[in-house]
Amino acid sequence: MGSDIGRPMLDALATFGLLHKDGRDMWSMTDAGSTLLATQPEAAPNVDGAMMDRALIPFQRAGYSINGELVRIVNEALTAALTAPGGGS
Repeated sequence: MGSDIGRPMLDALATFGLLHKDGRDMWSMTDAGSTLLATQPEAAPNVDGAMMDRALIPFQRAGYSINGELVRIVNEALTAALTAPGGGS
Protein backbone atom coordinates (compact mmCIF):
# COMPACT_ATOMS: atom_id res chain seq x y z
CA MET A 1 0.00 0.00 0.00
CA GLY A 2 1.33 3.46 -0.82
CA SER A 3 1.99 6.32 1.54
CA ASP A 4 1.74 10.06 1.14
CA ILE A 5 3.57 11.06 4.33
CA GLY A 6 7.06 11.10 2.83
CA ARG A 7 10.34 9.39 3.58
CA PRO A 8 11.38 11.61 6.54
CA MET A 9 8.15 10.77 8.39
CA LEU A 10 8.53 7.05 7.62
CA ASP A 11 12.09 7.22 8.99
CA ALA A 12 10.82 8.99 12.11
CA LEU A 13 8.13 6.34 12.65
CA ALA A 14 10.81 3.67 12.31
CA THR A 15 12.97 5.50 14.86
CA PHE A 16 10.02 5.46 17.28
CA GLY A 17 9.62 1.72 16.72
CA LEU A 18 6.23 2.02 15.01
CA LEU A 19 7.44 0.90 11.57
CA HIS A 20 10.06 -1.58 10.44
CA LYS A 21 12.04 -1.01 7.27
CA ASP A 22 11.86 -4.27 5.32
CA GLY A 23 13.89 -3.20 2.33
CA ARG A 24 14.29 -0.43 -0.17
CA ASP A 25 11.08 1.62 -0.05
CA MET A 26 9.32 -1.18 1.83
CA TRP A 27 7.95 -0.73 5.33
CA SER A 28 5.81 -2.78 7.68
CA MET A 29 4.04 -1.87 10.88
CA THR A 30 5.50 -3.23 14.11
CA ASP A 31 3.36 -4.70 16.89
CA ALA A 32 3.80 -1.43 18.78
CA GLY A 33 2.59 0.51 15.73
CA SER A 34 -0.45 -1.74 15.34
CA THR A 35 -1.30 -1.37 19.02
CA LEU A 36 -0.98 2.41 18.88
CA LEU A 37 -3.06 2.65 15.72
CA ALA A 38 -5.80 0.50 17.26
CA THR A 39 -6.09 2.92 20.20
CA GLN A 40 -6.39 6.07 18.07
CA PRO A 41 -9.65 7.45 16.73
CA GLU A 42 -9.81 7.61 12.97
CA ALA A 43 -8.86 10.95 11.50
CA ALA A 44 -11.50 12.82 9.57
CA PRO A 45 -11.28 11.70 5.94
CA ASN A 46 -10.73 15.27 4.72
CA VAL A 47 -7.54 15.75 6.82
CA ASP A 48 -4.88 14.15 4.65
CA GLY A 49 -1.25 13.43 5.48
CA ALA A 50 0.11 16.36 3.48
CA MET A 51 -2.24 18.77 5.27
CA MET A 52 -1.18 17.37 8.64
CA ASP A 53 2.52 17.62 7.72
CA ARG A 54 2.10 21.30 6.74
CA ALA A 55 0.20 22.04 9.96
CA LEU A 56 2.97 20.50 12.09
CA ILE A 57 5.83 22.50 10.49
CA PRO A 58 5.50 25.54 12.81
CA PHE A 59 5.57 23.25 15.84
CA GLN A 60 8.70 21.49 14.55
CA ARG A 61 10.43 24.80 13.86
CA ALA A 62 9.56 25.98 17.37
CA GLY A 63 11.24 22.89 18.80
CA TYR A 64 8.14 21.03 19.97
CA SER A 65 8.24 17.26 20.11
CA ILE A 66 5.77 15.84 17.59
CA ASN A 67 3.88 13.26 19.63
CA GLY A 68 0.49 11.61 19.55
CA GLU A 69 -1.14 14.25 21.73
CA LEU A 70 0.04 17.13 19.53
CA VAL A 71 -1.05 15.29 16.38
CA ARG A 72 -4.47 14.64 17.95
CA ILE A 73 -4.90 18.32 18.87
CA VAL A 74 -3.81 19.53 15.41
CA ASN A 75 -6.09 16.96 13.76
CA GLU A 76 -9.05 18.16 15.84
CA ALA A 77 -8.30 21.79 14.98
CA LEU A 78 -8.03 21.02 11.26
CA THR A 79 -11.21 18.95 11.33
CA ALA A 80 -13.09 21.74 13.13
CA ALA A 81 -11.84 24.31 10.62
CA LEU A 82 -12.78 22.12 7.65
CA THR A 83 -16.22 21.24 8.98
CA ALA A 84 -17.11 24.81 10.02
CA PRO A 85 -19.45 26.68 7.70
CA GLY A 86 -17.34 27.86 4.78
CA GLY A 87 -14.37 25.74 5.89
CA GLY A 88 -12.59 23.63 3.32
CA SER A 89 -14.09 25.49 0.42
